Amino acid sequence: MAVGWRFECHEYGAFVAEFDGEKVHGVPRLTLCQFLLSLSNQRDDERGGDTERRMRVVIEVT
Repeated sequence: MAVGWRFECHEYGAFVAEFDGEKVHGVPRLTLCQFLLSLSNQRDDERGGDTERRMRVVIEVT
């Protein structure tokens, strides 16, 4: 999953920099928000469709 891979790279960078934590943004026009909105998420796979399937990628990332 390309989106998850990008978050993993950022998590590793935060770990190397010895940060205590990191913030995951889900504001409009950003990737995670686009997965949640039925208007922008027109996918027909396991990450599109009903609300539960659209939330799957957000749950996987967090």
